[in-house]
Amino acid sequence: VPSSVVWPGLSDDSEVPAWTFGGKPFVAVPGRFSRADLALSGRERFLKRMRDPAALARAAIPVERIAGPVLLLSGKDDQLWPSDIFAESVVRRLKAHNFNHAVEHYSYEDAGHRIGRPYVPTSDVRQVRMHPVTKRPNMSGGTPEGQARANLDSWEKLLAFLDKYLRR
Repeated sequence: VPSSVVWPGLSDDSEVPAWTFGGKPFVAVPGRFSRADLALSGRERFLKRMRDPAALARAAIPVERIAGPVLLLSGKDDQLWPSDIFAESVVRRLKAHNFNHAVEHYSYEDAGHRIGRPYVPTSDVRQVRMHPVTKRPNMSGGTPEGQARANLDSWEKLLAFLDKYLRR
């Protein structure tokens, strides 16, 4: 459930960098939220911040520098952030740069942010929780059944991907 751009770190909206290199922060999409934004889902908050194409371009992750195959998994009902849109952006950027490695993206209907190993409980995917640092409400998204299906299918896809590209 990737991002295609750099965001600030989880904080109280003080623009704390999430990533640094040589002690300098990477350029990130501005992350300030208003009080009214707390009424929005995480997905809606990120979509609102994605309205500035210039800010997105400045903060784009240079995925074309990856030196190997890429596997992306996303949930079409990711309520934490729009991982499906981010993953498609990564795919488009790789194509635009004539990336010469395999790229696979699987996006799942009725799945949210918590795509992971199979056979774990998924009954709480629509439960709203307050983030302990940001104090913002968050929900993973998806349905229990959709998340369970995505977890199983993505696990199988992950194992096949690793077998195909790492086993020699």
